[in-house]
Amino acid sequence: MPTHLEHYRHLSGTVGWGQSEWGDSPCMAAVLQLAVNFDTTKLDKIPVKVIDRAILTYDEAAAPICPLVYGGPNACWQSGQGIPEDKPDGCAVVRVPSVNWAETVPPSGLIPYAGASPAVNRISAREWDVTEPVRWQKGSAAPLGASPTYGFLLSGGLSLDQLTAEDNTVCISALANIKLHVTYTVPPEGEPFRAPR
Repeated sequence: MPTHLEHYRHLSGTVGWGQSEWGDSPCMAAVLQLAVNFDTTKLDKIPVKVIDRAILTYDEAAAPICPLVYGGPNACWQSGQGIPEDKPDGCAVVRVPSVNWAETVPPSGLIPYAGASPAVNRISAREWDVTEPVRWQKGSAAPLGASPTYGFLLSGGLSLDQLTAEDNTVCISALANIKLHVTYTVPPEGEPFRAPR
């Protein structure tokens, strides 16, 4: 059975979260999201295939400027005391949007995301296994009655309701070179199709 690897690219963007105090009082909090979808037209033209694995990767660095905190630009990776700090695991997480964000903007402005299903698993700081959502999107492995999925959502690890604005922590990253790597198998002609498990 021949196996193929396809790469799909998307634009860059800024994701993460930040919060700040005004003196000793809570001031503000923010979450930045980036919803992405990949053009898989070539893959979709293959009528019979098995998605073996799908990995989403990106390059990540501290965003260049973060004017979220009172007093002007601050480090985009900083501690609660407002001191620049390294974030070796980065700030971005990958989730699966639960609404069609291309057609509907949620009232809060933030895109809601699915819970544990379909599963997205972190492999390393900037590499995520998104095999299950891609299989759902390509229609080969979604459970009966499952909601469709709409690309991917890159966001900070915290949601707005988890932020207290009681310190000056900022974890906002610039993402670049966002890619979806899909490995798939085309069964030989005449062989029965076996859906992935």
